[in-house]
Amino acid sequence: LVAVVLGLKYAKDALIPITLAVFLGYALMPMVMWMKKRARIPLPIGAALALALSVGGTGAGVIGVQPQVNQLIDSIPRATQKLKALLHRTSLDRNSAVRRLTVAADEIEKAAAPGPGAKPASKGSPAPADSPLKLRDYVWSGVRQVFSGIGQTVVVLALSFFLLISGHNFKRKLVRISGQTLRQKKLTVQILEEIEAQI
Repeated sequence: LVAVVLGLKYAKDALIPITLAVFLGYALMPMVMWMKKRARIPLPIGAALALALSVGGTGAGVIGVQPQVNQLIDSIPRATQKLKALLHRTSLDRNSAVRRLTVAADEIEKAAAPGPGAKPASKGSPAPADSPLKLRDYVWSGVRQVFSGIGQTVVVLALSFFLLISGHNFKRKLVRISGQTLRQKKLTVQILEEIEAQI
């Protein structure tokens, strides 16, 4: 069990795009099949159109909620100032919960402090290793996450495209390799149909 959990943890960069691609492929398959049967559009063109519509719809949704997100971001500093003022007022009150927690934390720190024989740290000593990260580290981390997200999006769209143009061949191959007996193949078909109905 531990090995499975560790394997999933280290394989998440591959498993998440595959899962999203299968989900997107199942979700868009009825539209692609409808375009093939009714509009006589070939599978590759229908798959590209379906993916373009889904990406365009997602982009339009993100652009649509952008004003609300900007408004929320603008309200964060005011909310932070109000919270800071509230905490300052409650910290001055001797009977407040914040004040009691502060006193308790100070007492715990005193109890955990080294004894009188321990050598005190000099004032000119360097900052500990777990000091806050620099702004540059945050920026580089954000840039890496953005590029990783773009790469995974491209992988998801490519896998979804190939699943869509394969049509039902993917399901047939999955049923073929699922087992030797007819019962196992029927069970695989039922699972695939249930997944498609749920999506």
